[in-house]
Amino acid sequence: MTHTSLGSVTIPVYLEGGANKITIQMEGILFVPIPKETVIFHVVLGEPVMEFGKVPAWVKNNAEWWAKGLISDDDFLKGIEYLVENGIISISGTMSESKPFNIGAVDLSQASPIFGSADAEVTIIEFGDYQCPNCKKWFLNTKPDIVTNYIDTGKANLYFVDFAFLGDDSITSAIATYCADEQGLYWDYHSHLYSNQSGIDGGWANYSSLKEYAKVLELDETSFVDCMDSGNYDEAIAFNLDVGISNGVKGTPSFVVVGLNGQELISGPQPYPVFQSTIDAMLGS
Repeated sequence: MTHTSLGSVTIPVYLEGGANKITIQMEGILFVPIPKETVIFHVVLGEPVMEFGKVPAWVKNNAEWWAKGLISDDDFLKGIEYLVENGIISISGTMSESKPFNIGAVDLSQASPIFGSADAEVTIIEFGDYQCPNCKKWFLNTKPDIVTNYIDTGKANLYFVDFAFLGDDSITSAIATYCADEQGLYWDYHSHLYSNQSGIDGGWANYSSLKEYAKVLELDETSFVDCMDSGNYDEAIAFNLDVGISNGVKGTPSFVVVGLNGQELISGPQPYPVFQSTIDAMLGS
């Protein structure tokens, strides 16, 4: 038996016929097997397991612990699988009128606008979550050198693909960047989010804060709010999550670097020399 949350966790168990729900609460930590003598069961009949459509606390906890390196990738993915299986996250393969746009094996039809020259020989595709601490680390420590040495020089370009999984505000912040893109300020809003990142679902990326950022960046507030409320980009967020999973992404940040001689997956906030070596090899430098 394993346990997926610090302290206690609620697990739905459905009896034959589905007439009852049993809530089991267990004491333990993380995904470490629990000795029999430490397990305490409290059976409660008839109570709702969770509010439909909400991300359970244990999934948020797992995401935060994974970001800190406290649990494995496989254990973290159990949370995403739970969200998909229970309809909290829907992954759809049918996007309205979008046509596939692939670079390498990655469908970028719902990705960010291109950052850099379309004529660049190398494309860097970043999969990220705006609430991910390691994504902010890469944004601050590695990205600036890549921009200076490869993007500004026309050797490489960059796309960002949302892999929004860490919490409720991960999804709304991703949607906000699409709404900023409608007014031509995607990358400004993107950078503003990482520059203001704080704790997961800690309020810094909630609906009110996202509207305030739009105001700071001098976006048309009415158009921005209408966009946020429209639901127009919900499917795009789910689609991008599916794109990441199908390309071997197990966490954020992850990168697919594509060149004329193939593509390479880089996982985690790797330092600049790792990207330098990969990009130079693809450029034949």
